[in-house]
Amino acid sequence: MSSKRPLSYPNWECVIKYMNSDARVLLSQHCPELRRLEKSIPLKVRYFNFRCQQAIFLNDSVYQVGIISQYHDEKYIITDDIQYHNNNGGLTHDVDKYGFPVAPWYFRRDDDNNLQKQKKEIQNRIEQLKEQLPGSADVLENAVKELKHLNNIIFRRDLQSKNLEPPFTHYLQLTIIPMSLLANYPITSRINGTTRTERLVYEQPLENAQKYLIDKLFGGRSQIFVGHMGLSDNDHHFPMGSLLRVQNLTIGSRSFVQYQDKVESVLEYKNYPLETLSLTGEELNHPIAETAKKLLFTGLPSGFPVIRHGNVEFSGYFDSGYFTTSVQQLVQHMLSIKTRIGVCYAFISFFKIKKTELIEKIKETHEEQVKLVVKTRNDTFSSCVVLQLTETSDLFVYWANGTIKIEVLPSGSPVPIEND
Repeated sequence: MSSKRPLSYPNWECVIKYMNSDARVLLSQHCPELRRLEKSIPLKVRYFNFRCQQAIFLNDSVYQVGIISQYHDEKYIITDDIQYHNNNGGLTHDVDKYGFPVAPWYFRRDDDNNLQKQKKEIQNRIEQLKEQLPGSADVLENAVKELKHLNNIIFRRDLQSKNLEPPFTHYLQLTIIPMSLLANYPITSRINGTTRTERLVYEQPLENAQKYLIDKLFGGRSQIFVGHMGLSDNDHHFPMGSLLRVQNLTIGSRSFVQYQDKVESVLEYKNYPLETLSLTGEELNHPIAETAKKLLFTGLPSGFPVIRHGNVEFSGYFDSGYFTTSVQQLVQHMLSIKTRIGVCYAFISFFKIKKTELIEKIKETHEEQVKLVVKTRNDTFSSCVVLQLTETSDLFVYWANGTIKIEVLPSGSPVPIEND
């Protein structure tokens, strides 16, 4: 016989801990009595970048705030671009009442003449394409759509100049999309009941609504575990009162100073170091980089071959010559400064590189320091060269799973070569 007794507080703690994260968020919003308990239990997020203009990927659901246009007359023929935004979460930038972006550069007063000139050019092109049918059918269809879009802009510009009301109203819309639907993106129809939406009249900046959503979902949480987090611009909004434990972080090192204080206030990188930190441009001179277990570089940092961190992977579209030169520069640098044991650097090129050339050049350049050369089973090229670094350490240069690695190991260590 089933019991109808409500769950006790300790039982709720156990249930929430293993509950789907999306269900947890809904429970927290609808049950104020459980909100404090739910927010005290760590939340796991696979990926999030805390940017206001980005959708929020919360494990099995995507939360998106945007601006949609709802026309007063259902028979009104909506242009494809507006329909697209309405179907896919709305615009992610602020607009005026006529749908034009709120930015001083978007339209100047002399743009009206240019619009009419563009319209005439498109109309002439359409007439020419009609004479070339049926071969021009696809191009003609696109030109007709372009003209329809341009006419809509001219129409709204005319309403704006006369201070007339547009035939639509803007709404702020929150769209919650199951992750499974994104496999068919762009989503042309969301009427199957699996996608949820909420709307408000658009009366405040979009950024305010986006920040409100971030705070509502993540604010006041004791701990948030984030698998991957990206930082690239200065429009990030970190929830107050929350602590983030991030495994893999990607940042634009050149602009990091813009949000450094915010990151330090929410990221527990000192007690829970990053697994990987991805960078571009230059190596980050900050404890967040020093404590990371591994740095991932797209390209080479500006100070190359000088690298402070002891575990770095470089990747990019290196051609054979640049790749070989870069590896040789790093090897020479490591030999000259007597790099400490345990340091390991890796290079990945998205172009095919000849392994034979690279190993042979390093062997020839540092011939007096060569202790060992290990070849593959078929003896077609050298897999590894070992150079003496100090009396107790050696520098290993070897291939492993398509990656060239440069590693300092104790003298006499086995060669970690790739298996053929």
